[in-house]
Amino acid sequence: YTPRVNANGTANVQVVARDSGGTANGGDNTSDAQSFTITVIDGTAPTVRTITPTDGSTGVSPTANVRATFSEAMNEASVEATDPTTGKPTTFTLRRAGTSTTVAAIVTYNATTRTATLNPGANLRLGATYIATVRTGAKDLAGNALDQNPNTAGNQPKTLRFTVRT
Repeated sequence: YTPRVNANGTANVQVVARDSGGTANGGDNTSDAQSFTITVIDGTAPTVRTITPTDGSTGVSPTANVRATFSEAMNEASVEATDPTTGKPTTFTLRRAGTSTTVAAIVTYNATTRTATLNPGANLRLGATYIATVRTGAKDLAGNALDQNPNTAGNQPKTLRFTVRT
């Protein structure tokens, strides 16, 4: 029997003692039944499975959003995190190549599709190259930080570059 793990990382299991013939103690299935809640430990780091636009894309619309789909359910607050002073995203960011300033944007997370969407606050500059990054501050429901390449020491972010059409 493999219990179903709830969204909060627990599984509920009920155990009933049975004799060698399969009959429960007392002849019914509820006598002496014990219920347990098991906390499931998830030690696997999430990854970004797909991101659009794809790395190296050209001719991207200046009104494009950037979307990242994760390998597993994520902690919404960690994906949507913003700097309290600037209001700019801190975990899922976008910046123009050659600059260190991130673009003002809103990040939303859809738990059903496991997709984060970065929606820039203004149109992107025509002909400019942008760098999108999902940082290791993005965490799954168990608290594991994003690790795009577990074969490299330390947790790795997911980064891509794309160019807006001219």
